Amino acid sequence: MCMHKVVCVSFLLACATTCRAGMTFSDGTFEDANWTATTIASTGGTSFNVGQTASGGNPGTFRQIQNTYGGTQPTGSIFTGHLRSAAIYDPSTQGEIQSLDFAFDLIGFDFGASNAVAYTALLFQDGFYYSSNSYPLIQAPANQWNSFTLPNLVASGFSRIGGAGETPDFSATGTTIQFGYGVSNGTGSPLQTMTDSGIDNWQVTVNANSVVPEPSSFALFIIGCLPLLRAPRNRKTPKNR
Repeated sequence: MCMHKVVCVSFLLACATTCRAGMTFSDGTFEDANWTATTIASTGGTSFNVGQTASGGNPGTFRQIQNTYGGTQPTGSIFTGHLRSAAIYDPSTQGEIQSLDFAFDLIGFDFGASNAVAYTALLFQDGFYYSSNSYPLIQAPANQWNSFTLPNLVASGFSRIGGAGETPDFSATGTTIQFGYGVSNGTGSPLQTMTDSGIDNWQVTVNANSVVPEPSSFALFIIGCLPLLRAPRNRKTPKNR
C-alpha cells in the first residue's frame, strides 16, 4: 500500500510544471482611502499636498500632488512615497517574482524651479522603501498627459532609499511587498519652490513563477491511480489453518 502511495505522489510531482503567472494591481480612480502618502527623504523645508481630483484625468478622476521644497538651505529636495493599500504580494506563498512591469500616465501643471518632476516605481518591504533606478521625468509642455512604462524590472533594478545599494527580496523566501510610486524633486535655488503634477492609470504586473499541475496531467494522474486505489479490494484474506 505504501508503494502505491509513493507511485501516485511521484506521478503527480512529475506532472507539475513551473509556470509564469501574472498578477496585476491597478487604479484609475484614486480614492483617497485606498492610498497612503509620506515624505521618505528630504532636505531643507519641505511639505506636500496630495489627493484625488474629480476631473481632468486621463480620463475622469486622477491623483494630484504638490511638492514644496527649498528656502531654508542652499539646496532643497523632497521624495514622497505613495502606496496602494490593496497592492500587496507575498512571494513566499504566491511565487518567486521574476520581474515587475509598471505603467502610468503623468501630467505636469507647474514644474517649479527644478523644471521637472520625477516619478519612480516604489516598493515597500520589511519596513524599507525601494525606488526603481530608472524613472521618467515629466517636463514642459504643461497640461499634457503622457503614458510611461517601466517594464521588466528585476530586484537589482531597485535600490533602498537611504541605504547602501540594498535591493528587495523577490525570492520564494521573501516577505510581503507593497507597491506604489514615488515623486521626487530637487533644486539648487535657495528660494522655496513648488511642483504640481498628477498621475492616472497606475498599474503594476507581477510576473512570478509558480508550480502547478497541467490540466491534462491531472487527468492522467487520476486514471493512473484508479487501479492502485482499487487494488486493496482485490486482496484475499488468508484463511486460518
